[in-house]
Amino acid sequence: MTWRCIWRLSCIALGAALKEGSPVIGMFSLPTAPMFCSNSNCEVLPASYVKFIESAGGEVVPVSFNATDSEMDQLLESLNGFLFTGGADLKPPPAALRVLQRSEELFKVGDPHNQLPLWGTCLGFEWLVAATSPPSLISGFRADNVNLPLHFLPEAGASRLFGKAPHHILDALKFKNVSFNSHHRGVRPVEWSKRPELRTTLKVLATSLDEDGKEFVSAIEGVDGLPWFGVQFHPEKNAFEHGFLPDGQPAALAKHTPEAISVTQFFANFFVEQARQNRRNFQSVADEAKHLIYGHQTSRAFQPYFDEVFLFSTSASSNEMNPAPPAGHILV
Repeated sequence: MTWRCIWRLSCIALGAALKEGSPVIGMFSLPTAPMFCSNSNCEVLPASYVKFIESAGGEVVPVSFNATDSEMDQLLESLNGFLFTGGADLKPPPAALRVLQRSEELFKVGDPHNQLPLWGTCLGFEWLVAATSPPSLISGFRADNVNLPLHFLPEAGASRLFGKAPHHILDALKFKNVSFNSHHRGVRPVEWSKRPELRTTLKVLATSLDEDGKEFVSAIEGVDGLPWFGVQFHPEKNAFEHGFLPDGQPAALAKHTPEAISVTQFFANFFVEQARQNRRNFQSVADEAKHLIYGHQTSRAFQPYFDEVFLFSTSASSNEMNPAPPAGHILV
């Protein structure tokens, strides 16, 4: 065997080992007020979402909210999954719709080792719904800075997300109020009986009641194996957000109990494990390193609502349909 062959086999083995241990997850940075950056086009990515993925052995590639289709197509050939974060009320940008489209295309091909799993948290959950059935997403819910229990539907027992969940995780979600909510938009369960596009794409696994007793969907997954998963609450905040207001009260009332931390870790482990099941990788270690979030400096500019954030000055102008929130608006 020649040295060239040995070198190539070593590279292949190295690539496989890297993929087994460290799936790479894309995340969009979202528009924010220009005062936080050195130019007028500023985007933010809270570090808690990055830590959420890293806690389960994954790595993160930040992606601009305004990424072009060609940029997305190139990235999606290398990423093992994508997480849509929480944030202000923004419509899914074209780049997010391209992620959803590519994930669905790969699912239809049917190769279990070449899927693109997606996770949506809060706003990200809303993007999954809005891309499937825009009229289903409505405002008027009162679930701001509050921990709520989950009510599991019978479908949850056979679901990929909760079907193998340990009893202590399910009990914590049902009885310990460890799902932190911060939203006014949501989806009513009745929408699934009214809208076939929802029924054929997403499955309701759990619901919650807001502070006025209005029921909203709190957990979903894709139908028939479509690798889309979403929660209306914030698992990452239990473990990674600890800010306090000047009066000594916590800025976010997320719980930090052992049960709450176990729930955070359960969701992180679940999604990263989905991402481990495909073979995509970057063309080289150097190419991967160039895209990873390592090396970007964090900022405490959003304290106390976020302990740390990544800020990015972007060259593209903000999408007209999604202007940056005002400086005083808190992204969640």
